[in-house]
Amino acid sequence: MFEKTILNMLPSVQQCIAYLEKTGWSKVEHRNDKYVWVFTSPAKYTDDLGKAIVTPFPKTTEVEDWPQCAMYLISLLGALEKLDDEEMVANIKYISKSDWTIDPEDIIIDRNN
Repeated sequence: MFEKTILNMLPSVQQCIAYLEKTGWSKVEHRNDKYVWVFTSPAKYTDDLGKAIVTPFPKTTEVEDWPQCAMYLISLLGALEKLDDEEMVANIKYISKSDWTIDPEDIIIDRNN
């Protein structure tokens, strides 16, 4: 799963949120939205019942389980986008810095180089 190096490279809350928003995830209202945002996946990502995937995400790194929340998000997105953890972290950091929106299917990773 996660190596210690990934823990040291975790993206920020802002980078994670920017990535989710730029790749089609939608914020939904939640009863505990003082501390947590809740996102639903774009239509192309669904669970076993064909429903949108729903994931919470903390608003700050001050929460005790911030590393676990970030690692869960990275693993979830990586599984959906068929990327390993390091590639997913790199995508989050790269796309979050851009001023455009991108469909993750448009990202090409050449694993041969």
